Amino acid sequence: MLFSKTITRRFFYGNNISRKAGQKCCPYGQNGKPLSKEKVEEFMQQYKDQRVWKTNEDMTVLTREYYLKNIFCAVEFVKDLYEMDSLTTKQIPNVHILDQDIVKVELHTQKLKGLSYRDLELATIIDGFDLEKYKLVPIEDGFDTKRTIRKIKIDEQAKQFEEEIAATAGGNRFGNKFKTTDFEKNFK
Repeated sequence: MLFSKTITRRFFYGNNISRKAGQKCCPYGQNGKPLSKEKVEEFMQQYKDQRVWKTNEDMTVLTREYYLKNIFCAVEFVKDLYEMDSLTTKQIPNVHILDQDIVKVELHTQKLKGLSYRDLELATIIDGFDLEKYKLVPIEDGFDTKRTIRKIKIDEQAKQFEEEIAATAGGNRFGNKFKTTDFEKNFK
């Protein structure tokens, strides 16, 4: 009698028996089932304006892609992502670095073979990251990724050219007539 009271979990043919009758013992609180398509669609619609997360056709995987300006900052992003995950959801997302300029984050619960509430929670946490710190730009259109990346690169190059022209405006060729600093105004 004493022995049966000290064991809180009983094993039945290798499976944990839940405390509630007829339910599986599930650490995700979903009775061993992934989120339904309706719940995932509801989540996506709730934050439609703010998010660029995409799902596959079966609604079993959430993905998001970022353009990298600096590969070393991507490593820091991945490190901080896993540190945040270890403190909160413990979901261990899949992170891929593609073509040396794209970071792809995939959220999926393998035990449930689909999405769980923890995946959705981790998605909201990732949305809260400061992307400027990691020099990441979210890619909104997954179908036209190459065009989006090309546009970002062209904008970066144009900005660099403008900065170079502004820095060397006039230069020796024009006698620095385009530069206007207090030193030149006072002593020329």
